[in-house]
Amino acid sequence: MYELTAAEFNRVNTMLEEVGNKAVYALSAIQQLQQGKVFVNDKKNPAAAFITSVGGFYCLLGATAGRK
Repeated sequence: MYELTAAEFNRVNTMLEEVGNKAVYALSAIQQLQQGKVFVNDKKNPAAAFITSVGGFYCLLGATAGRK
């Protein structure tokens, strides 16, 4: 996994939209309303993302191993 810079957080917006409002803490980290980190499987074309927030919440998005 590769860590994105804050300027690159928007690369996971599409994956985050798929879960809707179920990932409030992930969304607030992406929007930089609270501190967080974003890790992706590919920086240019991410298919999976792991988002953490300063409060200890996390969210796993996108394709996972074995998923078709």
